[in-house]
Amino acid sequence: MPFRHDQNGRDQNRYGQLDEATLLARLQTGDEALFRDVVGQLTPTLLRLARSYTQTASAAQDAVQDTWLTVLEKLDSFEGRSTLKTWVCGILVNVARRSGVREARTLPFSSAWRDDRGPAVDPGRFHSRRDDATTGSWASPPVRWDQLPEDRLAATELRRVLDAAIAGLPLRHREVLTARDVVGMDAAEAASVLGLSLANQRVLLHRARSRVRAALELYAGDLPDAAPPDGPGSSRRRSAPPGDAGRPAPSEFAAVSVEGQVPVMSRPPRRSRSVACRELVELVTDYLEADLDLAKRTAVEDHLAVCGHCASYLQQVRRMLELTADSAPEPLPDELLGALLGVPVPPPQADP
Repeated sequence: MPFRHDQNGRDQNRYGQLDEATLLARLQTGDEALFRDVVGQLTPTLLRLARSYTQTASAAQDAVQDTWLTVLEKLDSFEGRSTLKTWVCGILVNVARRSGVREARTLPFSSAWRDDRGPAVDPGRFHSRRDDATTGSWASPPVRWDQLPEDRLAATELRRVLDAAIAGLPLRHREVLTARDVVGMDAAEAASVLGLSLANQRVLLHRARSRVRAALELYAGDLPDAAPPDGPGSSRRRSAPPGDAGRPAPSEFAAVSVEGQVPVMSRPPRRSRSVACRELVELVTDYLEADLDLAKRTAVEDHLAVCGHCASYLQQVRRMLELTADSAPEPLPDELLGALLGVPVPPPQADP
């Protein structure tokens, strides 16, 4: 598609300031300045998506370049049934999937598409006795790494563990988590781009988040300043002790609020409750996605108000999402922008 050069319009009506219909109409009439701006705005997002499929940054750049070439070829036929961003990201996913298969990244093809529906937390970490008030409650609660100092949470090593955990996910889990938590797509966008139903993308997202949180807990639990699960001074357990020895004392239920902001002192758990700890960890993603009906959401919040361990678990998931989204997008090299557009990129102007 030929683009017309309009130097006077370069800084007018940039991408993000136009409604979708106007944006598409101007691109299809050859507005070069606007297209350059779209490329500059969306390419960092595309690079982050592509890296979830490819082994190297150069392979990701190749996938992005192929994506923009496809966009140029098909722009005139795009009817705007989705947003421009969703359409371009969908093209990138198809290109990057093919590239990822060629590179045989991480997992063999036979296992790359498996749908892991295992539990969010090892069932052995919960009490399992029948006809007992402790059934389904934590026997080996989560290590409270979310209470580590901010500098420890932002440490390079923790970031390396996070990135390695994401890279080690099965392909479908990794692409959903990357779309939702790294790139920041909403549920509808991610489902459309990845060709999933809303329900399926939510299941995959929950499993992916659970596995990444578990990897962070395993790493952070070995740090000297991480609080053990039953409070300072106690040792961690990996199996359920006899009787009620594994149940924290009432004074240990100092939970965070549902919003994860203000510490509150809560009462011991009631012996009859509609949501057990083992069930709650499976509802965390639906809770954060506001996808629970009122009765179930109320039951979850009632449980969080009395169970410090589950409140800590929820806080860990929230903190993990902050860490995942906090990684800076890869910069867009000027030479890549020039290659994508087929025009030289002017050098940056010196400050007057």
